[in-house]
Amino acid sequence: MDYFLNNPETGVTRPDQIAVVGDRLSTDVVMANLMGSYGVWVRDGVLGDEGNGKVGILRLEKWEKC
Repeated sequence: MDYFLNNPETGVTRPDQIAVVGDRLSTDVVMANLMGSYGVWVRDGVLGDEGNGKVGILRLEKWEKC
C-alpha cells in the first residue's frame, strides 16, 4: 500500500482495490488475503520454454470471488 499511497495518481486508496495475481496459494494468495486484497490464483503459472527468452502466457481456469 505504501507505493499506492505515495502515488495518488493511481487512484488506489484501499487494499480491496488491489488484485494480487500469483501461482502459489501458500504465498501469493495468502498475502492477498492478509492485506485485505483479492487473490487470483493461476494454477499453471507462466508457461514457456526455459532459457530462450520466451515468457509465455498466464492462463486462468476460472474466476471466483473468495
